[in-house]
Amino acid sequence: MLPPMSKIVSTVNASPPEHPNGTNVVPKIMKNTFIIVTVGLLLFGAGVAVSISQTPAPQQPDRLGTVANWDFIDQDGKAIGSKTLAGRVYVVNFFFTTCVSICPRLMAAMRSLYDRFDANGVPVHLVSITVDPDNDTRAILDRYAQRMRLNRSRWSLATASYDAVRSLVVNGLTSHMGDRRASGDRTSDIGHGSRLILVDANGEIRGHFESTPTGIDAIYDAAQAVLNQ
Repeated sequence: MLPPMSKIVSTVNASPPEHPNGTNVVPKIMKNTFIIVTVGLLLFGAGVAVSISQTPAPQQPDRLGTVANWDFIDQDGKAIGSKTLAGRVYVVNFFFTTCVSICPRLMAAMRSLYDRFDANGVPVHLVSITVDPDNDTRAILDRYAQRMRLNRSRWSLATASYDAVRSLVVNGLTSHMGDRRASGDRTSDIGHGSRLILVDANGEIRGHFESTPTGIDAIYDAAQAVLNQ
């Protein structure tokens, strides 16, 4: 049996429940809920702020020694060396234009690094030093740069006398440079270091990095840290 209409209307229009002492319970519940939500948001925001503040800054790479003064020429016959690069961060690698073994991979790694620097506006100069200066003349380096489509304002191919190159590679940049030797099929090879070398704006070596994808990531991060020091 349905309740009388008056009871239904009375139920619909009923006031919110009250506490036994006569106070309205709903406003207090809403107030408490608001306080809990507000406190929760504040704690969440504080947690995010702490998380951000605790994010470690890029680690500064070690200083491995200062590169002795060097003065070479690039593919355009312009001076390239410690004086022209003073105040600039740069990355060095070694190659020679007739190399068919490791050099293509090294230059591809340098290209990948250059593209990454360029895309992100990172002002790092690249220097590729030939370990075959008797054959890699300025004109040959110029043709090689054309073939590689290098941005000559950001990437230099460098050469000098054999003694000057060897001294820089071995003594200045603490890498390796071997002598020319026959490798078959009327070709010859010159052993040399395969790592990319980061030099800071003060001419200090800040690391030798593999030319692998992981190594490229590492030298990119290290260069960023050095630029921001």
